[in-house]
Amino acid sequence: MSLCYDFSKWIIISLALVAISLTVGLMMLVTYGQQLNNTNSTDIIKSKISLEIEQDQRRLESLQELRNYCFQHADRPNPILDLVDKGFLDESFVGEACKSVKVMIDKVQIDIQLLFFYFLTTNYLQNPIQDSYFTV
Repeated sequence: MSLCYDFSKWIIISLALVAISLTVGLMMLVTYGQQLNNTNSTDIIKSKISLEIEQDQRRLESLQELRNYCFQHADRPNPILDLVDKGFLDESFVGEACKSVKVMIDKVQIDIQLLFFYFLTTNYLQNPIQDSYFTV
């Protein structure tokens, strides 16, 4: 029997063509999906970094207010302990002094600077500045 009339050979050939087309389609879908995920992952990283910067800035503001309270009530032995006793501060502040608030402020400021630097570098890597800006 010739190839044209053999039904099982045509089934095998058509199944092979379907398998090849599905494989090519799947490969295109995977590569396109990876491209989408790469662009979205940088956006997700940027949003997480900006959220962390905002949280650190709020924490910095509250620590600065706490430091100002320490300055205003410097005549007391430990103004922070008074705020903990009244329930305005968390129990984690027990044993802290006003000097340690300054250390916390410095740490938060360094964290903000590092996050901001990381944010700028990820922004620069995604959108590099043209060399023509730096030429004289």
